[in-house]
Amino acid sequence: MNCSYITKNGDKGKTSTSSGIVPKNSNLISFIGNLDESNSYIGLCLNYCKDKDLLEILLKVQNQIFNIGAKINGANLEITEEYHIWIENKANFFFKKLKPIHNFVLPGGSLFSSHLHICRTILRRTELAFWACEEEHRDVNIGKYLNRISDFFFIIARVYNNEEIQWEVGKID
Repeated sequence: MNCSYITKNGDKGKTSTSSGIVPKNSNLISFIGNLDESNSYIGLCLNYCKDKDLLEILLKVQNQIFNIGAKINGANLEITEEYHIWIENKANFFFKKLKPIHNFVLPGGSLFSSHLHICRTILRRTELAFWACEEEHRDVNIGKYLNRISDFFFIIARVYNNEEIQWEVGKID
């Protein structure tokens, strides 16, 4: 019996989507790949999360990212404004725990915070890949959600940081 995951359909640089056969280097496939990377990295972050409430939120985010991927691939699924409103509310909840900052924060601190910062940058790249897609694949609610989600990860990276260090402008020693 052969592995059903190995289809060989993409061996010539093309793949199937709900829109038909597209080149693997298309903006749509780049976006779908970025969604997958984002979701996988959130999965890694789950291994370091010790906060049950945040763990539950991150699992919901993973599900929401799968919903976006399904929608982009033609599923009869609506991405509503509830998505970006929900994550904005979660961001505001965690934001209240932060001290004000007066400069950029250097990514790092705790291991968990470092992973959350990397996840934030992957999500920002995912958002950019979304906006590079053809208009037929863009849904304003997906764009808003992706914009909010990277902000959310910045906030939680700060909340779960053991030692937050701010950028010192021009410092070389």
